[in-house]
Amino acid sequence: LDAVKKSRVPTLFIHGDEDAMISVRMAKELYEAAVCEKELLIVEGAGHAQSQDKDPSTYYGKIKYFLGKNLAKCQ
Repeated sequence: LDAVKKSRVPTLFIHGDEDAMISVRMAKELYEAAVCEKELLIVEGAGHAQSQDKDPSTYYGKIKYFLGKNLAKCQ
């Protein structure tokens, strides 16, 4: 949390709502603590590291959108 609070790098948080290894609550806490440009994607029905398989269209679409929106700002 401390590192996220200091970061100015645009960050996309992605988490599955059925992750049994790491609580989705932790992703939400990181998102709330971040002061940078940020977005949060919670993928319904996805377990740990399964978001890209559960909903690839939303997963890759969000990444493409986020990168397109923020890469220009980093140059």
